[in-house]
Amino acid sequence: MGCTHSTPSRTTRRKKKKRSRKKNVSIIESKEMAIKRQSAPTQAVVFHSDPDEFAAPPQNYRSEHIGVQQMSDVPVTTVSRVVFKQATYTGIYNIKVHYADHQECRIQGAQFLPNGSLIVCDQHNQTLKLWGMTFQYLAHVVLPGRPHTLCVHSSNKDGSDVYVTIPSDRTIMEFYVDGRIIIPGQKIRTDGFCYGIAPYKHGLVVGVGSKVEFIDTEGNILKVLKYSVNGASKFGSPFYLSVTGNNNIIVSDSMNRCVICVTPDGEEMFRYDEIGIPHATMTDKEENIYICGNEKGAIDVLHQLTLRGEKIKSLLSWRHVGFTPDAICYREKDKLLAVCGQSDRIKTFRLETKTSGKIYANDVIVDAERIQTERSTKEVQEIMKRILIT
Repeated sequence: MGCTHSTPSRTTRRKKKKRSRKKNVSIIESKEMAIKRQSAPTQAVVFHSDPDEFAAPPQNYRSEHIGVQQMSDVPVTTVSRVVFKQATYTGIYNIKVHYADHQECRIQGAQFLPNGSLIVCDQHNQTLKLWGMTFQYLAHVVLPGRPHTLCVHSSNKDGSDVYVTIPSDRTIMEFYVDGRIIIPGQKIRTDGFCYGIAPYKHGLVVGVGSKVEFIDTEGNILKVLKYSVNGASKFGSPFYLSVTGNNNIIVSDSMNRCVICVTPDGEEMFRYDEIGIPHATMTDKEENIYICGNEKGAIDVLHQLTLRGEKIKSLLSWRHVGFTPDAICYREKDKLLAVCGQSDRIKTFRLETKTSGKIYANDVIVDAERIQTERSTKEVQEIMKRILIT
């Protein structure tokens, strides 16, 4: 009995021939493509024509908390950190002398003395008042006119010199404060209504009319800042003044509704107009500027700025204070901020320091996210170049 083999049908043989022909054609085509690639000259691949085309956008980044050690590969000449302040409510104190004050108080000038006492000038009741370190009443003096504001010029082991501006009399009155005693001193006459006043080196800087005058403690005029470069008046009403650590003058101009920072030669450093009608200004040892007033269409009443005039944050709002503050002062010893205004009471807050991630290096804000973005962009460029060339 023999073994039988089935013969493939005609259709099956036809399909096998077609598959073999397709396979031979694909092999031939792949060999031809390989020969063409070897014979063709290799061309350089240009990833981008402009080297800055894929650079990180200069302003498209968000600041993060970083340390100075993360900035080691960035060329830096000067580095200073923005210091955020957090105001924490500590107390409310009565500022009214019941047997002497006949109207609601309006405190337009306030300063802490070196011994921790608080001295204020009450415009509505025409008085200069002295309060102890724990805000107990010590003494007061009735003034010949309504005071505008005051400043503490110098101090020694025994007492302090206080200067009060009285616009209606065109007079700056000097007082010497020793313990719980207020002793009247000389009177300095001005050629116009005198408003803001601040200590400047061995003398004073005073807002008189629409100009700012530098005078000595005897009243002699040393320099006047009045006109801008184009010949117009530089200031409208310099109602409040303060001096920064580098001797620039902070002018709170209520008429022009802005705060202007000028050098002693009159060069304008910045102009800040985000707080509506500004009132008193203040600086601290950490290069911060504080401005109180009422913000346009909002309820913020105290702003914190850098020395460049950049707003850091709003420290206090109307619901924290309860009135529009006219005067602020700071006691470095216990980090206490006193806020005064049209009220029989003052409120105190403790300023706590919180360092931000912003770092000023060569006048440019640099942070970790921007550095990381630039590094990532360079890495992507190199990877893409290697992929396209190969």
